[in-house]
Amino acid sequence: MLALHLLAQWRKSGRKGVVFLAENENRAERLGAVIHALAPSCDVLVFPRLNTLPFDQLEPSHEIAGRRSSVLRRLAKPEKPILLVSTAEAVMERLPTAASWSRVILRLKVGAAFSEQDLRARLEALGYD
Repeated sequence: MLALHLLAQWRKSGRKGVVFLAENENRAERLGAVIHALAPSCDVLVFPRLNTLPFDQLEPSHEIAGRRSSVLRRLAKPEKPILLVSTAEAVMERLPTAASWSRVILRLKVGAAFSEQDLRARLEALGYD
């Protein structure tokens, strides 16, 4: 029932899209899966919380970091209205601005030509040695 309501709101939202905060991560994941099953054309994104605590010496898992990066990249330059499903904990974590996130996106395509010097400079600017 909730998934149908959110889909109806998403269809009415126009270019703005919809944000829904679930009570926990499991609910957010399940809701995202149900919405995708009901409407594959709906660009539903599930934004997970980091699996580390603030000031923790451990880094978040690569899977979580990758999923968060994917969602942030798509939010920075949406191609169509988005239905974002997350939790309060996930959206309260500090994030870069959309403008700064867009500047660090590096797109490489198989078979595309690129300058090794430009790529090296770009990666160094992003903090890679």
